[in-house]
Amino acid sequence: MVILKRFFLISCVLFFAVSLTAQNIDLIDRAKDGFWRNGDGRTLTFGKEEGEPGSVLYKNDVVLEDGKTYQRVLHTHPQWKSLGRIEGRLANITVPQGRPRLVIAGGFIQNAQKSDGVRLAVVWIDPQQEKTARTQPLREELLARIKGRTPQEETTSRVLVALDIRYNGRIDRAELDISAYAGKTGDIYLTAEAGTSADSDWAVWTEARIESDPKAPAAPEPPAKAEPLKLLKSFGAHGARIYDAVFSPDGRFIATASAEQLAKIWRVPEGDEVATLSGHSAHVFAAAFSADSRLLATASGDTTTRIWEVPGGGLKTRLAGHTREVLSAAFRRSGNQVATGSNDGTIRIWNTDDRSELNNFDFGGEAVNSLAFHPNNRWLAVAGTNGRRAVDGQQAAGAHGLVQRDEQRPASRVAGARDAPRPHPRRPRIELQVGAPGERPE
Repeated sequence: MVILKRFFLISCVLFFAVSLTAQNIDLIDRAKDGFWRNGDGRTLTFGKEEGEPGSVLYKNDVVLEDGKTYQRVLHTHPQWKSLGRIEGRLANITVPQGRPRLVIAGGFIQNAQKSDGVRLAVVWIDPQQEKTARTQPLREELLARIKGRTPQEETTSRVLVALDIRYNGRIDRAELDISAYAGKTGDIYLTAEAGTSADSDWAVWTEARIESDPKAPAAPEPPAKAEPLKLLKSFGAHGARIYDAVFSPDGRFIATASAEQLAKIWRVPEGDEVATLSGHSAHVFAAAFSADSRLLATASGDTTTRIWEVPGGGLKTRLAGHTREVLSAAFRRSGNQVATGSNDGTIRIWNTDDRSELNNFDFGGEAVNSLAFHPNNRWLAVAGTNGRRAVDGQQAAGAHGLVQRDEQRPASRVAGARDAPRPHPRRPRIELQVGAPGERPE
């Protein structure tokens, strides 16, 4: 009996000691139990080379681009097409306590020099609020798309970390403190997205884990006063005034619209010029990305709106119908509808697939300086020269419907409204700044 008691006591002490050691969740090890599919919704079989649809499997004793041999890596080859992708859902992951952090690392199998890069990302979803996450691929920031699907309007999803890997002779690595998720249970998605070319996209994960130390001190409280904005990067962009600069929803690009009669797409944060969008015959006043970051609309003084493919810059379609300058544009979150506002006092809703005009709203002769769809996909905010309105977006493909108007307040500062023409800046350029909202540099 005494021996049993001592054994029990020793066992308890050992168990208690083990429970205080670092807690790791190996996402690569759990990948084999995940639910995998490609961007077109096709289910992928883990461990099988499937060719064009994309593949996910372990590779053992493989030589990577850094010349080293790795005992086991997770090979995630996107679909064999431009911007192809695959994703895997790892269900019911509980983030441990103790200052957890997410670590990922990846690169390419040796001799993949022809690849133009792959983006690896880890996405968090709260299954209590993401009602359709288990049955539909991710979209927008979740880095997946099924044509024609309307994205969820009430979701809790976040790209925790993304890693753009290129064949550069080294393994890239990223870490992120995820203390905000400590103790929470949710689904984690591992995603791999190709660039504009699908050639030799032999991307692998060498690390993907959540690690924590229960004895680590709690995360420090944020400072009482946020730091002021700091200049991150500044680069010359155009040879004439810039009217508009917008980020793509996936955070990878900036689009600029200018008086040069063209727009440009830039890579973030490097500042590399990705594409020059020429074809307009007058100033380009506004630019707007679609929700999935695959399309860009440019609104011009030549009375047209052009829809371009991102990031390649190919012209998808040209929308004509306004009688004066087009000053604003906004995509509906469904992806194939765009609203345009003009100096002719009208708002038009277009189908970008067949160029058809779905509706035409009379704005009472006011120039429509800015447009913005509400995240619920139903309301459209409209900023004009004499007032502001909200249009019932559900009526967009049917009858005319204005649900709110305020004649008393000018709209030149509502939702980024713009009056044309804009003042000419001294030096046309775009700047990236970081800091707390509302803070300005000295």
